[in-house]
Amino acid sequence: MYPGRSGVLRIACDPSQNGFYVDLVDESPTCFYNFYVRSRFGCATRYRGPSASAADTGDPNQFIGLDAGSAFGCIIGGAALAFAVWFGVSYIRK
Repeated sequence: MYPGRSGVLRIACDPSQNGFYVDLVDESPTCFYNFYVRSRFGCATRYRGPSASAADTGDPNQFIGLDAGSAFGCIIGGAALAFAVWFGVSYIRK
């Protein structure tokens, strides 16, 4: 990693792109980069994994189960809560 350099990857939805198509790379004088790309991976999709509801109506706006980000957030939130309780209990005992 190069010190003092950072960047943001901005992905726009383009269903016709199977990979990533780079539109523009913008560099600032402070070594900050904006990468503008188009890809089908930037398009929203509905989750249809094992936790998906059996009540799928076909509505594209319907929420059907947790996606990976929500599940990961629940795990991290639960771990943070458990740590806070443990720390609170051990701090009171001292």
